[in-house]
Amino acid sequence: MSAEAGQKRGNFLQPGVSSLPMRATRKALREIRAALEPSNIQRLQRKFVLPVRNVLLRHKPIAVLAAGHTLQIVPEGAIAAGIWSRADYEPAKLALITRLLGANSVFLDIGANVGIFSLLASKVSPSANILAFEPTATTFELLSRNIQLNDARNVTPLHLALGNFSGHATLHLNVSGKDGLNTLGKLSRPDTEAAGDETVPITTVDDYLRSASLGRIDLMNVDAEGAELSIFEGASSLLQRPDAPMILYEAFSFLTRGFDYHPVEIFWLLERLGFSFFTLNSDSGKLAVPEASRAYDSIILAVKPSHPAYSKVEDLAR
Repeated sequence: MSAEAGQKRGNFLQPGVSSLPMRATRKALREIRAALEPSNIQRLQRKFVLPVRNVLLRHKPIAVLAAGHTLQIVPEGAIAAGIWSRADYEPAKLALITRLLGANSVFLDIGANVGIFSLLASKVSPSANILAFEPTATTFELLSRNIQLNDARNVTPLHLALGNFSGHATLHLNVSGKDGLNTLGKLSRPDTEAAGDETVPITTVDDYLRSASLGRIDLMNVDAEGAELSIFEGASSLLQRPDAPMILYEAFSFLTRGFDYHPVEIFWLLERLGFSFFTLNSDSGKLAVPEASRAYDSIILAVKPSHPAYSKVEDLAR
């Protein structure tokens, strides 16, 4: 064998030498694919593109299409950023709200955040009485601005948390951009990022209704990051009545974990009070009757058979 041939063979046998460019190419392709994942694109849009957009357009409101109605919201906060980057927001729940609201409904939006459900309710039913509860001070400011922006005169913003006692409570906050995860419970979700605490006023549904002299509630939308059980405990007088409101709420284990209970406990409480249950498919928007004792780990609509809209709900579930 010649020296030149031996040298070539030796180079060929050196481990990894010829594969280095290929490895680098594969690594680069993996990084490109990861960067192009929809979740990463949306994160970059929220973190970098939206602030630039706001500077260039002087914080021009964002148009939101909600169940066939156009809403205007200020381009600040996690909800606005999410809608701006994905152009959709809880379509199944929004569509169901439009079917359940009547001409003169009294609607409690508990955990209203920036007010998407309240604003839609105002569009659908201009004669309704809509009460929007939001405990976080900065988010409440956005809620109030959105109500003014949409001239939603039948929406009353209330800077209040709701629970099973009246007084003050500690709200655990997340960093900017994750304000939709603020909670009265422990920050137990894996995507939370703690940013301090805020002392907020809190009352019960029953106490608030007495103070406001409200005799009838038709519908409650409850999105309280796991505080649902305590909210329903604080509404026992209202929920015992035969004309108790329909309740749309989320009952997921990852939410209730921060309050150290299982979502089946919400089911047990409402079942004892005479409610029937329907699950809402967030993809198809279909209502269905759940299996016995399985009205949790889903979006739930709880309705008493004595409620005037019960037959309508049964028809929607067929």
